Amino acid sequence: MAGRELSIPGVVGHLTIEQVPLKGPRLAVDGQRLKPRGFPPDHVTLPGEDGPIEARLRSRILHPHPVVSIGGTDYPTAPPVPKPLLVFMLAPLLGLILVQGVLGVVLVLLGVQVNQSVLRAARPAHIQVAWMTVVLAAVLGVDLLVAIAFGLTLIGWGLRRWSEARA
Repeated sequence: MAGRELSIPGVVGHLTIEQVPLKGPRLAVDGQRLKPRGFPPDHVTLPGEDGPIEARLRSRILHPHPVVSIGGTDYPTAPPVPKPLLVFMLAPLLGLILVQGVLGVVLVLLGVQVNQSVLRAARPAHIQVAWMTVVLAAVLGVDLLVAIAFGLTLIGWGLRRWSEARA
């Protein structure tokens, strides 16, 4: 399992975390993937020096990196992301201005998910901003196409009704 190495006091073995797109974070100890349990499945048992340790793996939409919580203490899985990059990560929310409803929400959440993946990658900040700009342009472009198609459909429906009324 390729991922980022973690060091948590009291945990025995090499702990790694991998973020799987659309599935969430995955933890492994010494290469063996830990099976999460619970609903949502975010609880894992880690091998500890004094016996098993219960941990919770939390992902949040406003933060690209998950957090491991043990006994009320949070252990970050990556360095903090600068606030301007977090704001830019949420830029696809502007797409809800064009297309609202279920389709708009799905497109926006997909754009935010892709931006989180971009922020997790070990790239310079200017490259991350460039990729997030491409994602924003793609989300807004698809939103615009959907809005145009919907508008043309309504215009066509209205013209058909108008022509039927004149006949």
